[in-house]
Amino acid sequence: MNEYPYVVVDAFTDRPFAGNPAAVMVLDAFLPDDLLQNIAIEHNLAETAFLVKRGEAQYDLRWFTPGGEVPLCGHATMASGFALMTEYGVEGDEVAFETKSGTLTVRREGERFVLNLPAQKPEPMENPPSLKAAIDMEAEEVLVFGHICLAVLESEEALRSVVPDQAAISALPVPELGITARGEKTDIVSRLFAPELGIPEDPFTGALHAVAVPYWAEKLGRNTLTAHQASARGGDAECELADGRVILRGQAVLTMRGSLFF
Repeated sequence: MNEYPYVVVDAFTDRPFAGNPAAVMVLDAFLPDDLLQNIAIEHNLAETAFLVKRGEAQYDLRWFTPGGEVPLCGHATMASGFALMTEYGVEGDEVAFETKSGTLTVRREGERFVLNLPAQKPEPMENPPSLKAAIDMEAEEVLVFGHICLAVLESEEALRSVVPDQAAISALPVPELGITARGEKTDIVSRLFAPELGIPEDPFTGALHAVAVPYWAEKLGRNTLTAHQASARGGDAECELADGRVILRGQAVLTMRGSLFF
């Protein structure tokens, strides 16, 4: 029986039990996919990040939800950078990750951590028949990029009132539904649901903002935005669109150290 240490980090928050928690495991080599999946199910968090060192401050990174591997996860990438620089002795203020979405970086700026993601500009899509049933209201616009359907709602009040129909969301042509609107205290507010991936509602989603920020930057005519994800736990980020990248600035906190044995 071997011991596999891990940490849990709450990302995009300055306090425990808020933001989005991710488990981070640093491995000598990637375990078989079915074992990685079982570990993610055991953690039962939105994402578990698995890292393998490839060089100085350079790591291969994969993300698993309880429902499967995903091509991009922002909050677990920030959690990984935070963990490496604060718990695993990585020197310097930047870590690079090789992923299925290309090279991602996390940089430390004082108490904040800066996540650099590829901008994913969404395109208009035909309103899926199950969307109105999913959120019980009409969307002002419906867009898509990759695995995320983005529905633009008329107001923050409308967004907060949504009680999602998980079965209807599962009937959408892509596995994740994001909803977004202009914010009252921040520039934008959003939520994300992904029941097909084992995530009824995600507390904070970096990948959603990689899609929403390019949309809102064009809509509002500026490239810097403040964002809040209106989940029960909540999460906040300062966002910037620059050179085809979405930059998310936020804080993170360590909440757990532990080990798995198998």
